[in-house]
Amino acid sequence: MKLVIAMIQPDRLDAVQEAMEQIQINSPFISASDASDLRDQTTETYRGARHRTARLKMRLEVLVVNDLRVEETVEAIAGAAYSGTSSLYGKGNIIVIAVEEWIPIRGREPRFEHAPVG
Repeated sequence: MKLVIAMIQPDRLDAVQEAMEQIQINSPFISASDASDLRDQTTETYRGARHRTARLKMRLEVLVVNDLRVEETVEAIAGAAYSGTSSLYGKGNIIVIAVEEWIPIRGREPRFEHAPVG
């Protein structure tokens, strides 16, 4: 089981979602959230003071249960995230992390047995 984390440009999220639907990625966990790329900051001057502004990105997390589909998932995300237009800053990054365990939260039953204290 692997966790694929992709930092992409916000305007490419729809294209990435479509690419993942085309290859039929049925992940139990897919998440997208706003993020900032602190490596790539712009400096602006406002009223005589210099301000740094981080570029906005989207952080996409996909849990791939079948390790044989990881490369296919990475290629789909990378292909859809690349817009082909020239730009001064990067198109994004993809990180693949091994996951030892995935625990869904369901109901009130305990996941682990706890030893009595004392």
